[in-house]
Amino acid sequence: MTETGPMACTTRWDDPLSLRSATHGRAMDGLDVRIVDPESNAPLPADTEGEIVVRGSSLMLRYYKMRPTACFDQLGFFHTGDLGSLDSIGHLRFIGRLKDVIKTAGVNVAAAEVEAALATHPKVRIACVTAVPHPSRGENVAAFVVPTDASCTEAELREFCATRLAAYKVPRHVFFCNEPDLPTLGSGKIDKQRLRALARQRVADRDETKRTQPNERPVR
Repeated sequence: MTETGPMACTTRWDDPLSLRSATHGRAMDGLDVRIVDPESNAPLPADTEGEIVVRGSSLMLRYYKMRPTACFDQLGFFHTGDLGSLDSIGHLRFIGRLKDVIKTAGVNVAAAEVEAALATHPKVRIACVTAVPHPSRGENVAAFVVPTDASCTEAELREFCATRLAAYKVPRHVFFCNEPDLPTLGSGKIDKQRLRALARQRVADRDETKRTQPNERPVR
């Protein structure tokens, strides 16, 4: 990040390849990188997902026309807005942006992690994951999928995800679409705000269809 000068963590030249390919390394000299609860700001233990915060000599002094107290917390940490975890010896694993985190039944789910799992399915060309409101769980995971094969089914993708993700990360809703149906920003990136609204509408339409369909009776 530009705010951190810009690198906060890196792997070392003598780190094994398995470590260099799986993490973003350890904090640079003069920097303190921690993982905190996004709501309480309390430090979290190793291998626990939370917000990445950084403190140290290479950070910016402040944003233009803003006081330093508006840019850093009371301990001097800059809150990156990114979700990640640190292992027991300080190697950082970046997961995604906090604003793309889905909170379901009190647990955080990174949309990027679910997207990455879906993208490995041979019948998936594009996967975009977002949240839909739920009355008791808070939010549910929903996925928009551009398939490579018309035979791809929602059940197939859910079963595939269940072998790679924790149960609470498996999409409760899978919507198939064409690539032009995905809302984008001027930069070409997915417009996550519009995608959330589209997911809410798809769920509402699906619920309305179930409500209005006549009950089927067995043929005698």
